[in-house]
Amino acid sequence: VGDVVALKEEHGYSGIPITDTGEMGGKLMGIVSNRDITFVTNQSMKLSEIMTPREKLSVAKQGVELTEANEILKETKKGKLPVVNENDELVALIARTD
Repeated sequence: VGDVVALKEEHGYSGIPITDTGEMGGKLMGIVSNRDITFVTNQSMKLSEIMTPREKLSVAKQGVELTEANEILKETKKGKLPVVNENDELVALIARTD
């Protein structure tokens, strides 16, 4: 959790996708949002304990049009939409502000 807090403070991210490799192109495991870490006091907690897991995320498939992605965000009332390929690997992250 501490690493994510540091990234958010340094770069101003409001949501960070979590992959099995820790990099773009890895299998999507979940996402950590501001809401997930706002009240966490133990920064040595594992991300898996606080993140929204993959099975609860709304995602789009690679090749999605921006207008369609925005509709998904609107319908699901989410701020971030991970985009995955056929292997469920993260290829992009679309924000409501895009």
